[in-house]
Amino acid sequence: MEPNLAARLARRLIAPMLLVAASLVSVNSAAYAGQRSDCPSGYFCVWTQTNYDGTRYQYNNVNNYNLIGADPIGSAYNNRSKRTYLNENSGSSSTYSCFGPGNYDAVLSGWQVHANSAYLSSYTNC
Repeated sequence: MEPNLAARLARRLIAPMLLVAASLVSVNSAAYAGQRSDCPSGYFCVWTQTNYDGTRYQYNNVNNYNLIGADPIGSAYNNRSKRTYLNENSGSSSTYSCFGPGNYDAVLSGWQVHANSAYLSSYTNC
């Protein structure tokens, strides 16, 4: 076989395969992108990555310190009609952030990234 003919055949086979591979990568990335709306109504949710991506953990045990199984926490959403406290430790004497009804944060920082518990209150406002 001529060298030029072999090179042309290789280009004809490789170019379409590269296009297919590139389209598969973009489809897979889009299929696994996180969304805040993935958090069910009545729950407080945290994700292991920012922008509601990674593994989602959800809590709905009211008036109790729910231990958070995620570390780090990249984002959070309070999809409840009542407030939720994100606590640095597990107990009322720890540093906390209050998430009012419908509040969210796509990029947590500081101590919140390693928060230990969430207290789902039966009261509405922070």
